[in-house]
Amino acid sequence: KELTPRALHVVPSSNAARVCGGGGDALTKATCDALSRVVGDAESPIFIVAADGRDLEALRTLATRGFARLRLADRVVVVAAAAAAATLATELGLGSTVVRVAETETDTENGGGELKLKLKLAMKWRVAAIALSTGRSALLIDPATALLRDPSSYFYRDADIEALSDGWDDTTAYGYDHVVDDPDMDWSRYVHGGRVLSVDPGFAFARPTMESVALAELVASRILGNSKRRGGNSKRHDADADAEHLAFNEAMYLPSHGAYTSPGAMKRTLNYLCFANSKLAFRFLRKDAHFKDRAKHAPVAVRLSYHAREVKRLEAVYDYYLDGDVAGMNAWSDGVGVRSKGEAAEEAEKAARDARLCAAGANAAAASTFTAAEINASAMGVFIAKHSNWSWAGITPFAFETDGRLSTPWGRGTWTLVPAAGNASVSSVSGSASNVATPPDANALVATFAGATHVLHFERENARGQGEGEGGGEAFDMFISTRCGDGDVVVGRAVVADGDAT
Repeated sequence: KELTPRALHVVPSSNAARVCGGGGDALTKATCDALSRVVGDAESPIFIVAADGRDLEALRTLATRGFARLRLADRVVVVAAAAAAATLATELGLGSTVVRVAETETDTENGGGELKLKLKLAMKWRVAAIALSTGRSALLIDPATALLRDPSSYFYRDADIEALSDGWDDTTAYGYDHVVDDPDMDWSRYVHGGRVLSVDPGFAFARPTMESVALAELVASRILGNSKRRGGNSKRHDADADAEHLAFNEAMYLPSHGAYTSPGAMKRTLNYLCFANSKLAFRFLRKDAHFKDRAKHAPVAVRLSYHAREVKRLEAVYDYYLDGDVAGMNAWSDGVGVRSKGEAAEEAEKAARDARLCAAGANAAAASTFTAAEINASAMGVFIAKHSNWSWAGITPFAFETDGRLSTPWGRGTWTLVPAAGNASVSSVSGSASNVATPPDANALVATFAGATHVLHFERENARGQGEGEGGGEAFDMFISTRCGDGDVVVGRAVVADGDAT
């Protein structure tokens, strides 16, 4: 039976008269003045953009290639935390809806005096709370966003908040059953819980509801409180963004407990393929044979959440999806900066090698028993022998059996180790010790099932992260599969207990 979400506690548009009726502080008056010049009705979201002197290049790109091209400029409110940002907004035709925020505020909690810190992000959420209180929907959008289409018609509007995910597949974006293992507890050793990646406050659509207003006010106060605890004027752009990210996700996910009361907002995670973060766009979409074809798929928006300081990537995203400039998009690395010649050559060699492996793997006979020598020659082989159960795009069970057979939800298959770089054929797994002459590849294998052959490359899930530990993963706990023939890309993960993907 299809579930029906609860009715939203919508703030009526008539509430605007109370909010903007002449009272309130300076920020409320400035916001109401800006809102009075924004066109559209209650269902047409106001685009709220916060910018200071560090956001000028990104703001210019968003305004010209996003808002102006899509004819959305008359629905934008700019929260300007620097004179340069206000000046630029005026030059870009957004001056009539600028809410100017001073760079310092009086610290009334401590008896006056100047609190020297940037208030851009906190004030963005205060402006959002005021706008929502007048009965208008709002889309909070970071300047470092490539807005390819008008997102207004893509929201479900069945939740208080709809936000872009930091995830890059179904498992990371929508969550999974996370298992904690405590062997000392014997039969009750496995404890189940949900785990999902955070959502992005840099692209969040809010309906005008009581819960959304409460959440926006809470996020603003949390950001401001965090800044006060840091003390002084924050010089790190990342520190401000981290404070907002933490405050927003705590307000979204933390349950009421102790003295804390949750805002109670119903949440929806936006489709991560339509509303993409930059990790998904650069590490996966541009390499997938289907999704890299802009005629077959183009996101509504791409947030540079993983590459916030590389605003030139915005131009590359626009050039790719609007003009078909593949070279510009592919000039950037998955991680930081542009690709070096070595990275480009390595990527080309990997693609050529995968093609050879696909050709060989498609004709390979079903794998038979591996010898201990063959398995022990590869650290990956040892890991797979130890962790036979995996997920495939979040679907379980998916098992690599030690005799070279593969068990999947789509029927039986086979998997084989592949030779180290330089050998074009799939390694023999006939069980003869003489076959160990060519050592297996350090992190790749070929799998065939359901009539298709796939090349799997294994790695630690957060190989580019902060190291091991909680969430750090083991050496080969994730693979990226490319399907031979159509280039479809899938992510798989090791399973910590039967049926539970890590």
